[in-house]
Amino acid sequence: MEESKESDNELVKATILKKLFLGRVFGDKHTPFKFIIQGLPNRFHNLAKKIAKKMVSKGLLLSKISTGEEHISINPERTKEVIEIVERVFPDLKLS
Repeated sequence: MEESKESDNELVKATILKKLFLGRVFGDKHTPFKFIIQGLPNRFHNLAKKIAKKMVSKGLLLSKISTGEEHISINPERTKEVIEIVERVFPDLKLS
């Protein structure tokens, strides 16, 4: 069970980063925080919010308030790390 939980965490994390990367959401280009859960199964919505908050606290994602709500983007200084995470979970997707 623990392995499944960990793999869910990695899958959700990589999915969030992939979505932002493919949307070219870096630095000053940001998107509403609620965008990250769109397209994920309902059972992953709370997990996705927690993981995104954790990535913000670790500096992988940037957060700012815009139009009265939280927006996020990939920290451009951590692009290489983002690519590594996404390509590890989605090996057929080459971002670099």
